[in-house]
Amino acid sequence: MKKVLIIIFLIVFALFVLPNALAITTDLQDDYARSESMIIQITGSILEGINKNQVEFSRGNVLVSLDYDIKKINGNWYVWAIAPSNEGNYTFMLKNIATTELGKPAIITFEQNFSVNKNLISYYIKPGFISTSEDFQIDVYLNRDEPIEISVNYIEEWTEVLNPGKNTIDFSVSEIIGKQMINIMVGDYSIPAYIDGKGKEETVVLPDVRFKPRRIDRILYVGSEIPNYPFYIINSGNEKIDFELEFDKDLFILDPEIDSIVIEPGQKT
Repeated sequence: MKKVLIIIFLIVFALFVLPNALAITTDLQDDYARSESMIIQITGSILEGINKNQVEFSRGNVLVSLDYDIKKINGNWYVWAIAPSNEGNYTFMLKNIATTELGKPAIITFEQNFSVNKNLISYYIKPGFISTSEDFQIDVYLNRDEPIEISVNYIEEWTEVLNPGKNTIDFSVSEIIGKQMINIMVGDYSIPAYIDGKGKEETVVLPDVRFKPRRIDRILYVGSEIPNYPFYIINSGNEKIDFELEFDKDLFILDPEIDSIVIEPGQKT
């Protein structure tokens, strides 16, 4: 009888609990240090927007006030928050989320537990995501009394010295071409960033060169005479062309034997 009851319980659990768990998922970690920056991506079937009032953090039945924000960036939802300063067990909640269950629209409250350990993080960052078309800043807060160095990777990599307290790192969008989704590395943190950059693609103007004939197709047999293939290089542009010739000298012989060519506008060689 007990075995039958267990099977019935598992079936009911699968029908009523698992759909809620699978409708929305996150990459929330199980454990964080005190005051660590939490960067959470939310995935799943989200039918309507999520506003900041639908995001809550609690310890038991008591709501916890954290510094946080939520935003949809390039089609994905992200939450960043500064973890509580006290160790313990906490719950991350998304209230009244429009999603689907078994293919049908539903309103659910998503909950996921995490813990905060006794260790104080060395530094934390704000904000935990970026969506902008303008130059921006990321603040880094050092929880130590002595400066430390961290690496930053955005377009290129460099080193920043963090002093105790608040540090501000400036970023420019001038070299980002078009709209791009990138990850900015600030020390140990990977920050999702959707940037509408101001950079422009460089236009490369190639010299106006033509070959005559444009193509030579021949079949050579072993032992046959080495044929001659005359061709011209024509400068059809308005500027002088100066370039070097590179070819396999074990397979081809150039007559005259030259390594570079200068062709005036409208001339050929």
